[in-house]
Amino acid sequence: MEGSVIASVVLVVMYLRGIFGIFKFPALRKILNSSPIIIVHEGEILHKGLNKARISIDVLLEELREEKVEDVKKVALAIWEADERFQYFWTLSTNH
Repeated sequence: MEGSVIASVVLVVMYLRGIFGIFKFPALRKILNSSPIIIVHEGEILHKGLNKARISIDVLLEELREEKVEDVKKVALAIWEADERFQYFWTLSTNH
């Protein structure tokens, strides 16, 4: 019983120190909370972004198919988030 209390207290203290460190030191926040990576910009696949996110073009195309996107050119912006999710923004059609 005593060992589990000590372990719990140590974990809580470590957690609070980590949170404090993130708020106090912006460089630490940048290391721990990575910024989103742009994968598609104005319908063009950015291979540099794919390499940085360490995902293949097949994974990107699969994700686009799941979102019912038939052509990459219709995607204005696709972002790979730190929690390994995609965010998509479509181009507005200008057909009158």
